[in-house]
Amino acid sequence: MKTNIRNTIGVNIELVTIKAEKIFKRLRRIPKSKVLITIATLAALAIFVVGSYNIYSTDYLNSVAEITSSFTTREINEQLF
Repeated sequence: MKTNIRNTIGVNIELVTIKAEKIFKRLRRIPKSKVLITIATLAALAIFVVGSYNIYSTDYLNSVAEITSSFTTREINEQLF
């Protein structure tokens, strides 16, 4: 019996979404106190700061700009010659 790849992917996605829903339902049951909210906010802020620093320190944005500009200049050169 052949299995349809779309059905397989659909079932997999459905199982993942069901698991994610269960996790979020469990998280909603946790009592929300000011301490937990403060810790979550500080953790999110720390992740944002570390990520921003990594983007800055690795010069990621310039690398992306160089990649995109190399494609556009190649297209222009192909059109000229």
